Amino acid sequence: DKNMKDIKDLSLASTLRKLRDSEEAHIRGIRRMLDNEKCNAVEIQIRRSIKYEAKEKYSKPRGAEEALNLALVREKSAFDFYSHFCKQLLGNTESLPLLVVLRKLSYVEKSHIKIIEGMLKNL
Repeated sequence: DKNMKDIKDLSLASTLRKLRDSEEAHIRGIRRMLDNEKCNAVEIQIRRSIKYEAKEKYSKPRGAEEALNLALVREKSAFDFYSHFCKQLLGNTESLPLLVVLRKLSYVEKSHIKIIEGMLKNL
């Protein structure tokens, strides 16, 4: 039924838009935290990595499955990014607020991964 397909497509587009907006908000928040002169070496790495991630371009997906798979790759990449830098910052008491934020964001990305995997199963 065409109406059901349209509803599913709108729901998919809405979910993917929310995930994208969430990720952009995460990046803005981390940038604000690192927007000072007193960054340590790991924090400088994070700042440089964020600039690189923001410039990454993707081709336009051709359908729901491709869009979800692309979103899944991006969410897994974000999870790996946050997890990696959490490990780098462990034991650095100066970076404790950033560590707390990155750990929280890694949990958020994990929940996004589960959402997308569930949507893929329901296609």
